[in-house]
Amino acid sequence: MRNGSSPLRRCCGRTSFATAWAVVVLMWGLPFFVLLSEKTKRNRTIMSRIAVAVLIGHWLDLYVSIVPAHAPEPQLTGWDLALALGAFAAVGWAATRREPLAPVPVLQPVAD
Repeated sequence: MRNGSSPLRRCCGRTSFATAWAVVVLMWGLPFFVLLSEKTKRNRTIMSRIAVAVLIGHWLDLYVSIVPAHAPEPQLTGWDLALALGAFAAVGWAATRREPLAPVPVLQPVAD
């Protein structure tokens, strides 16, 4: 462990309580309660928004887990935001393309 940082110090910082609850809400609470209804699971817009919320929660979870090991007082920089926004943009672009991401096989009719 570098600079005397311990797992206890990392988990018990000033923002740990708020970020821990944000991760729980974004990755479990919101999807669970919103997707209880079968009707909402069929709505593409709601599913997309829930997927984005889970991705943000996952990114926040990874950020809180990794960054404190390298910096005693982690600060969100422009590079961090640019990397996250670029990744979200790439996923969004791939998800909204008109062409399928994988080739769709063409089935030939079977002659009797």
